[in-house]
Amino acid sequence: ELITDGAQGRLISAKDPQALATCIKEYLANPSLAATLGENARQRVVSHFTTERMADDYEKLYCEN
Repeated sequence: ELITDGAQGRLISAKDPQALATCIKEYLANPSLAATLGENARQRVVSHFTTERMADDYEKLYCEN
């Protein structure tokens, strides 16, 4: 929910250390990609995971039941 693969970062299996190493190498070789994905992630958190939104979601949940 927080990260879309390729948009805010990379999703890899926890059991795949080679994939992790590949992603780290990619970020080290391309710092602008790492910065872009990081900024995309920050923007997603700011726009989708605010305290107000969380409160609204809880209110909707409680009102439904």
